[in-house]
Amino acid sequence: MAAAVPKDPIFIIEDEIHYTELYTEVLKDDFNCVCFDNARNALTALESMSPKVIVLDLHLPDLNGIDFCKALKAQTTNNTEPDIIFVSGETDSNIKLAAFEVGASDFITKPFELKELLFKVKSSIKRKAQEESYKQDITDSQKLIHTTMEQASQYSIVMRFFKNLSHCQSIEEVVNLFFTTMDSFQLPCSIRIALPTIAYFQSNKTDVPPIEKEVFEILHDKGRIFPFSNRMIINDKHVSFIIKALPDDEHAIGQIRDYVAAIIEGLEAKVLELYSQLGMNEAIKKLTENITALKQGVNAHNEITNSVMSNMMLEIASSYHVLDMTDAQEVFLSGLVEKSTNDLSKAEEHLVTIMGGLEGIRASMLNVQKAVEGGHDSSQATSDDIELF
Repeated sequence: MAAAVPKDPIFIIEDEIHYTELYTEVLKDDFNCVCFDNARNALTALESMSPKVIVLDLHLPDLNGIDFCKALKAQTTNNTEPDIIFVSGETDSNIKLAAFEVGASDFITKPFELKELLFKVKSSIKRKAQEESYKQDITDSQKLIHTTMEQASQYSIVMRFFKNLSHCQSIEEVVNLFFTTMDSFQLPCSIRIALPTIAYFQSNKTDVPPIEKEVFEILHDKGRIFPFSNRMIINDKHVSFIIKALPDDEHAIGQIRDYVAAIIEGLEAKVLELYSQLGMNEAIKKLTENITALKQGVNAHNEITNSVMSNMMLEIASSYHVLDMTDAQEVFLSGLVEKSTNDLSKAEEHLVTIMGGLEGIRASMLNVQKAVEGGHDSSQATSDDIELF
């Protein structure tokens, strides 16, 4: 046998027993009727009961219906006042206006047909349900708006992080930006960066405790996002950070997981970019130093060689008569000296070619460096590329 559906409770406040019995007879099949013959007892019962509708006589022995409504409004704190249907033989429009002003939803003038009372009570119940549904819809909408605004705010913070990240020129700037971003989320953090040596930082700029460094090492291989206790570590290959205090709200933690997944990817990419750029800068510096030294060496070599060859040519030319060589011997010796001079010139040209090649390599590296420095803004992920929520 199916369980009976509970009936909505209604109050009947009427001091004349005859009317109370009539009202109860017509309403009892559809509603749970709770009857009172005075206002005070009804007000006391309302402290523990919540009827949907009150059928209220205007004239009661202890308190008239208008004053009853005022007292009810004063003691109600949950914004769920029942619908009030006044029943009275009064026809004065001022009485009806007073009833409306204290919150009555209907006014039935005696005499009336009992089916009219049943219809009006049912209508009040239906209207009350619609009002409650509407209030719930408003509450749900407000929650949705609040959540949407909160997510939009978080999304804005993450987008600002990526925009500013593209302008960072050092690891220190990256770390400061990271802490500024996490402070916006009110999340205390520490961060580990391993390029090429391992460095640790925390938001209050004090040293990271030794045990916390060990925790970084222990949990580095636990996956991209690993919660533990009320904390969470977020790992990439060269960058990890620990959130030291998570909120209690599971929904909020879910949102945190979304945006820290994007943040760790941005940090990893930027740190690698800066490290590569640092390596390129160092290579260019060393290459420039080597080219400069080579130029100086070649120039010194050329000066010495030219001086030696010039002196040798002068000495040979001035020694022909002393050596008493034949014309053929003089021609041969002059040709030999000239050939040696030409060979030295070719060697110098090879050195110049080598220097030119090194200069070309240096220029190419500088162009790559400029492209990296000038183009990494566009290479950063845009708001359309990142899914956060």
